[in-house]
Amino acid sequence: SFSTKAAGANGMLNGEGGEGAAPAAVPDPGAVSGVRGGFNTHAAWTSFPQWFKEHGYLTLSSGKVFHCGQGGAGSRDPTRNGPGMPPNQDAPHSWSDGLSMTDIDAVANMWWCSMGANSSCPVAADMHGNLQHPETTQPLCDRTIADDAVAKLRLAAANRRATGQPFFLAVGWRKPHLPFRFPAGFLELFPELAEIDVAAHGALDPSQPSWAHRDTGMGNPYVPPRNNRTAQQWRLFYRASVAWMDSQVGRVTGELAAQGLDDSTLVVLHSDHGWSLGEHGEWEKFTNFEHGTRVPLIIRAPWLPKSVGARTPVLAELLDVFPTVAAAAGIPADALGLDGTSLLPVLESPDTTADLKPFAVSQYPRCPVDLTVPWQHNDCALTERTEFAVMGYTLRTAEWRYTEWVWWNGTLLLPNFTAPVVAQELYPHAGDDGRDFNAFENENHAAAFPDVAAALQKTLRSFVNSQPRWYN
Repeated sequence: SFSTKAAGANGMLNGEGGEGAAPAAVPDPGAVSGVRGGFNTHAAWTSFPQWFKEHGYLTLSSGKVFHCGQGGAGSRDPTRNGPGMPPNQDAPHSWSDGLSMTDIDAVANMWWCSMGANSSCPVAADMHGNLQHPETTQPLCDRTIADDAVAKLRLAAANRRATGQPFFLAVGWRKPHLPFRFPAGFLELFPELAEIDVAAHGALDPSQPSWAHRDTGMGNPYVPPRNNRTAQQWRLFYRASVAWMDSQVGRVTGELAAQGLDDSTLVVLHSDHGWSLGEHGEWEKFTNFEHGTRVPLIIRAPWLPKSVGARTPVLAELLDVFPTVAAAAGIPADALGLDGTSLLPVLESPDTTADLKPFAVSQYPRCPVDLTVPWQHNDCALTERTEFAVMGYTLRTAEWRYTEWVWWNGTLLLPNFTAPVVAQELYPHAGDDGRDFNAFENENHAAAFPDVAAALQKTLRSFVNSQPRWYN
């Protein structure tokens, strides 16, 4: 089985798990955020793969599952550890001994490449990622990760046949994360650069607040780009990177079939966040727009026939993956007090569970240098949460997206709901099947539908206020 949280994330789960006592959910002094964390970061919480390890599974990982880099190497000398992430990809807590990729950047680095007219991002390699000049060209990270995943899948399958032990394999591919580095031949799958489409709405509408924008150095978000060539190249290279990564997913799922396990293995495919390619003047991630928060989520459970090939309008969050997979494996994690909801009822009956989850929530902060120009120099990446200026919360229902930006209390680590709202956004989503980001969220309707905005604000705030205050 595998499941991960990386830019191209996959997970596979094979076999039945044993029953076991679940640890109680308790306030977690080792919770992780921004620049906090260290050797004892793991503290009281139980991770997704750890739950399966504790229930008798062989747990393995390849690639980026936990975030890499900031966690360090797990030294008991805190000065040798990076901030904010579990060291060693959370080994040994989450993974069976020796079966995780603990230092991703050392073996599957995302080597930089230049964009522009003489881009070095298309790599001289065949469609399988075999380099033409390996002596002078850095390897392609997703080929390395897939190679490792195939080897571990073979090991897990052999162990399964010999001992009956089920397995949990997490594979975190890194593309289409920047830099867009891929075998050059994948460009041939797409139209020429001059024919690549660009976002239909390449700037913020005047009705949309500047707090909605995350500055990536592209200039004023209310001014449409003058030259589409840069946007076309980014969109083309993004698509080529997706196609390249997808081919490596196919290698691993192909190996699963070769091992005769495809009909008995739960497979989950998802990304960790969306990606903006010029819509509303946005690039990369770091927003509360649909294109920044919506992700693919595909679950294959071949023993549940109604789910095969089915598409559902049910709202879901990545928080739901852990309880869904645990329930499907027969080791429900209810006692952990997880925030997510099991989607197993959807897999069992896709047509009858549309109200399983009334809304999905995301959030992202803003840290502008100058509060009078909130769209400029407003990055919060790796900023300590006590220093956030404003928090953006967004609530998505089947019909609407409501977003509000509120002042952040860095002392209490809570939104200041008693202060006037910084900004509001409201977007209708009736009829949205997720296929066209150009068709939605192009005009802010908060002023036109104040009653809808007020009702959704009440729902959102009630939800936020109900969350446990673990992080004080």
